[in-house]
Amino acid sequence: MAPRNQLISAINPLSDNLSVKVRVVRLWFMPPYNNNGPSSASNGV
Repeated sequence: MAPRNQLISAINPLSDNLSVKVRVVRLWFMPPYNNNGPSSASNGV
């Protein structure tokens, strides 16, 4: 039986069936650079 979790570096790039599960640790909003409107961009770490 294959291990339930494996490192990203161990993933076979030739695989047709691939699922990646991630967990968002931090999410924040940034104001647009050239606009004085409300914040619309978000970044995740």
